[in-house]
Amino acid sequence: MLIIGLILISLLWANSRQAELEERKVETKVTGEQVKLRLEACVQSRVDLVNILAEQGWQNSQELESNWRNRASIVFPILPGIQALNFVDTNWTIQRVYPLEPNFGALGKDLTQNINPSVLASLPLAEASDDIVRTNIIDLLQSGKGFVLYKKIVNAAGENLGYVNGVFRVDDLMESCLAEADLRKNFQFMVTELDGTPVYSRADTSGPWSGEVRLEVEIADRPWYLIFAPTESFVSSQNNRFVDVLVLLATLLVFAVFFATRMVVRHQAILKQSQENYRVLVENQSDMVVKLNLQGKFTYVSPSYCEFFEKSETELLNHQFTPQLHDDDREVTEASMASLSRAPHVSYHEQRVMTKDGWRWLAWSNKGVLNAQGELEAITAVGRDVTEVKALEDRIAHTDKMKALGELAGGISHDFNNLLQVMLGNLEFLIDQTDDRNNAAPLLVRVRNAVQRAMQLTQKLAGLSRQNAAQRQIIDLNHLTADLMDLMERTIPESIKLALDSSATPLLVKADPSQIEQVVLNLCFNARDAIEQEGEIRLQLSQVDLDADFCRQHPLVHPGEYIKFTVSDNGKGIDEKSLPRIFDPFFTTKEPGVGTGLGLANCFNIIQQHNGMMTVDSHQGQGSTFSVFLPELPTNNIVEGVPGRDPGTDKNNSTRKVELVLVADDNDEVRRLVCAQLNQSGYQTLEAVDGFDAVEKFLQASAQICLVVLDVVMPRMGGQVAATEILKHKPGTPLLFISGYSPEVSGYGELPGPILKKPFKSEQLKRLVKECLA
Repeated sequence: MLIIGLILISLLWANSRQAELEERKVETKVTGEQVKLRLEACVQSRVDLVNILAEQGWQNSQELESNWRNRASIVFPILPGIQALNFVDTNWTIQRVYPLEPNFGALGKDLTQNINPSVLASLPLAEASDDIVRTNIIDLLQSGKGFVLYKKIVNAAGENLGYVNGVFRVDDLMESCLAEADLRKNFQFMVTELDGTPVYSRADTSGPWSGEVRLEVEIADRPWYLIFAPTESFVSSQNNRFVDVLVLLATLLVFAVFFATRMVVRHQAILKQSQENYRVLVENQSDMVVKLNLQGKFTYVSPSYCEFFEKSETELLNHQFTPQLHDDDREVTEASMASLSRAPHVSYHEQRVMTKDGWRWLAWSNKGVLNAQGELEAITAVGRDVTEVKALEDRIAHTDKMKALGELAGGISHDFNNLLQVMLGNLEFLIDQTDDRNNAAPLLVRVRNAVQRAMQLTQKLAGLSRQNAAQRQIIDLNHLTADLMDLMERTIPESIKLALDSSATPLLVKADPSQIEQVVLNLCFNARDAIEQEGEIRLQLSQVDLDADFCRQHPLVHPGEYIKFTVSDNGKGIDEKSLPRIFDPFFTTKEPGVGTGLGLANCFNIIQQHNGMMTVDSHQGQGSTFSVFLPELPTNNIVEGVPGRDPGTDKNNSTRKVELVLVADDNDEVRRLVCAQLNQSGYQTLEAVDGFDAVEKFLQASAQICLVVLDVVMPRMGGQVAATEILKHKPGTPLLFISGYSPEVSGYGELPGPILKKPFKSEQLKRLVKECLA
């Protein structure tokens, strides 16, 4: 009985050890496969961001350099682990970096001068390919180890505009992708390039690993190797010490057999619980993991997939995945799955599916599972909800469309201003030359008043198109809000009362009028949307003194005098849960598809840039009050005009020396009108049809010319270039610019002289000419 007992115990002990080894191998392989899938999905999602940034419909390199920061700032915070998103021009020079501060050292670097062979080898590949090209692990310009992705940017005409340069620091990327504490504690793993170059390592020993598995991880255009194994401490903790005790207690025969059987059963339960724990660990993630057979039926679904569709695992297993698909996406999905039977046995597609929240966009990274004969036997896929990313793409496209509409409005304003200038100037001539007793004079005055109203219309058109130069100037909020009341009364329904409580004293601030108008209109339109039927919107303006106690509670402002502007409504109000997030980007309390979630965030940013602050006070069912605080500009800092000067008396000053003014404008009627108005005031004039003609005539008569009047945009040579040539020949020459097209101003920057916007009155022209000659 003793020998039989020892033999039985020995057999049980050996079988237990073998079972432990087999189950540990299975656990290691399953966990390694899950880590591989997660790592592939994690990196692919960041590769997708590089693709999105490259495929934004860029038209030219100027647009890229101007808008790179805005576009990159939208994409960059979506996923962690990205070091930088840079724009590289076609000469392989880094022209734009985002974010700037940690990556400033890379700005302006010529990548063709990089000493790393992998970088130099990747550049011609990126030039020749329309796909992502990746470097090996290199020393980054921003310090540290990492890799770089290159993606060619091509416009609609097929021209190469440059490259997206996505920089990833390996340690940051791996920490964000594989951050679970238990995974790092119980398993050691290493990632290498195909040639064995280390990429990343989490190991507790330098010796050979026990029970390791090697897997290929698809990363961009070529794979990495993942070497994965349990740690020695984890293996040691899983060994069944009770079986060793059974050997020592072999002489106890029946008691030993009984005890061994009990321990084996208990050990199996522990192993099963351990396996379940790691199943939860690798499957409790936001990415959805599924496995399909060749008939398209589920053989495995992760808990995240079940939660997303609100279905149990039993309801999904052995059922087709296609019933949830949108009809328009079936063909794309089927083509993507069919391509897995061909090398490289990977595919990517996006599809719409019906969920508890309606139609949602999912992005799937698919990989074929091959048998020993190299034939496809199953499909694994990792999916992610990209509905917000798709919505972001739509918003960017809408922004580009609105920009084009703004440019169209600015162009119409430019042509209309030239016509108004000719009409206004000639009417003033007729009024000045018509006897007051003549009945035509009052009629001409009425026509002039109508032209002046048309001038105001073009100014509003240019302002609404946002084509005016973004320049801060001194404005009275009383006048600005009063001007906007007419526009809002036409937009807000008659069932909603609109009231304005302005201040009796000037409320002066230094701000960009178009941006402040945008804030006022956005707050009023939000108040309109909050009122379901009848209600009231009240605008109030006042002066407030913010003390130190108030500023300690609101650190965005400093103590001092401020202008307080409030927009109140008696609408449905904001609930307590939404109120703290009301100024967050992409957060909206409106119905899905109605609000973008960017209006209040943009208003908050505008006011903050003006050294001000915005607050909100609201209770559900009791309306809302939005308050804007802007630093007040003291009235004693404002100087109205230049005292003692009356431009209307110039023509009567017979003792003044006759002065020669050179007038350059490509519009014949405007040029002749300006000359006639100056001649009427006693000046001599010399005409030039464009900037080139103006420079030539100035060189011929520079000694006699006392002032040069230049249109900003003219054929052959514009006004700014002509001014530069004139100042080279005779520094200090007085210059006066005229323009009827606001985008010209914002495009040319600071001009070496004052600018007069068309259409203008003759008194305005005469006053500015006299100021320039003073």
